[in-house]
Amino acid sequence: MADLFTLGYEGTDVQKFIKVLNARKMDTLVDVRDVPVSRKPGFSKNSLDAACEAAGINYEHWPLLGCPKPIREEYRQDGDWAKYTRRYKKHLLTIENTLEDLSSRTLKKRICLVCFEADPRFCHRSYIAEAVQELLPGTVELVHLTSTGLTAVPG
Repeated sequence: MADLFTLGYEGTDVQKFIKVLNARKMDTLVDVRDVPVSRKPGFSKNSLDAACEAAGINYEHWPLLGCPKPIREEYRQDGDWAKYTRRYKKHLLTIENTLEDLSSRTLKKRICLVCFEADPRFCHRSYIAEAVQELLPGTVELVHLTSTGLTAVPG
């Protein structure tokens, strides 16, 4: 059984974030933001890549897994999470090759998907992880981490 981890950086700093990844012996951090910039110091693409490299973790940005701008903008306007979910899951159907690539790599490496939101119940990274799990039935366990290193239990 392989594990696929997810972690949001909301409410933490980059040092604590990297500490959580190291504690779980992560090989690769997959940044699933469409646009990997952040107002939080250390979490924009180049800074996060450098922090990961210093910690011996491979950083990869997979923009196709990011939520497309039109979906994000509509969610900002209407706050309708159910609609956001439907639209993002429909987007995932258009990038099956990317999901298959991530799935095969999940069987070989300890991978953590990263995005901003602390709560995995309200972040697209959970939908990515679930899609990987569906592609590999019975072989992948999802582990949603928190910035304290504990496992978050979506409900």
